[in-house]
Amino acid sequence: MPTLPLHLSRSLGRSTGLSTIELVAALAIAAILAALAMPSFGGVIERYRLRRAGEDMTATIYLARAEALRRGGHVTLRKASPPGCVVREVADWSCGWQILVEVPEDGTRRAGGEILQAWPAPEHVKVMFRTAQATSQLSLNRWGRFGNTLGFSVALSPAGNDDKTAAMVLCMSVGGRLQAFQQADKCPD
Repeated sequence: MPTLPLHLSRSLGRSTGLSTIELVAALAIAAILAALAMPSFGGVIERYRLRRAGEDMTATIYLARAEALRRGGHVTLRKASPPGCVVREVADWSCGWQILVEVPEDGTRRAGGEILQAWPAPEHVKVMFRTAQATSQLSLNRWGRFGNTLGFSVALSPAGNDDKTAAMVLCMSVGGRLQAFQQADKCPD
């Protein structure tokens, strides 16, 4: 039987994996690095939640306008009031919102209307719907305009964080133009 050179025979008996001590040291270093990176993820998650809530509200407004045009008006955008969700202000829409159809196709009026689509409460986001007068709903006319309002805004901010740089606002002009402004809590003049 051929014999192996001395340097090869010694390496064959050794394990090439990690020892328990090396594994524990590597896991400790990974845990320390993850702990250092965690605070920076908080801001990323906050911005994602705000952007998502802003996109949901924008989609709501566009859908409500399209349905009002299609149905000749009779569409209402209103804040939701699911059980267990309590808000203290009329302008606070943080519990979610809905689009209602007020008049069915046959023309008979139905009490409360039919919910066309509903959006749940955005997670950890405060939603403030501001008009000239605080309201919990806006009706759309046959031209897709929001009733007699002089425009409105929807201010979105992380729940429990009043920092203006972490907020965004959606502004609807009198003419019906919708714009989003980052790092703002009210529409520019």
